[in-house]
Amino acid sequence: MFQKKTPYFIFGTVIFAFVLICSLYGLGLIFGPKLKPEINLTYEAEGYGYTYTGTMLDGKMSGYGNITFSDGSRYEGGFADGHFHGEGIFFSSDGWQYQGLFDGGSLTGEGILTDSDGNVYEGIFKQGVFNYDAD
Repeated sequence: MFQKKTPYFIFGTVIFAFVLICSLYGLGLIFGPKLKPEINLTYEAEGYGYTYTGTMLDGKMSGYGNITFSDGSRYEGGFADGHFHGEGIFFSSDGWQYQGLFDGGSLTGEGILTDSDGNVYEGIFKQGVFNYDAD
């Protein structure tokens, strides 16, 4: 009625289960890259003056998120390695705002800066400095 399992079948099943468990827990071994799960969370950094809601990877802000600082300034957009990165918008508590590209935490690439007086600067920014028109 029941078929006797061969040692090869049992060994193969054990190996398959071991590989599956290792990959689920990010151990990787020699069978493939380690899984790095992104975590969605809200994090309030006491003493640092900000609240972050978004994804984190390896303990750093990564992917899409929102950050609000104690002075009322806020940012919504992409993060990489804990810094503003990619497309985003920053609203300053001083009344100015920037919408555009960020790289390593600074305004870098095409963007639009509107100062607190309503003046609009549209073009290319490099490390936070307006350089020239994008046209």
